[in-house]
Amino acid sequence: MALVLVASCASLPLPTDAPVSANPAVLELMDSARNQANHGDYQQAKSHLERALRLEPQNAYLWFELAVVNRDDNDPATARSLAQRAQSFTGNPSLLARIADFIEGL
Repeated sequence: MALVLVASCASLPLPTDAPVSANPAVLELMDSARNQANHGDYQQAKSHLERALRLEPQNAYLWFELAVVNRDDNDPATARSLAQRAQSFTGNPSLLARIADFIEGL
């Protein structure tokens, strides 16, 4: 079963030049988190992303998505910290640029 990740109003489009994850469980958790965030259930979205991060603790995309959810939940300080953590786990220039723009906009 292939999962298609659709950018939501709560999240920022991720760069398409690298996959978010090869782990179907991580993809499912990320998709669930986005759905929850779209419905304003930020706590549940955070929970799904935190579970995904337990599976892939160095996944920059997950850290960034968690930063976005925290921003949308009116917690810019945590969002900044999480975005900086995402920066530390990626060498992807597209993602680095997106994270830098995100931090600048906080």
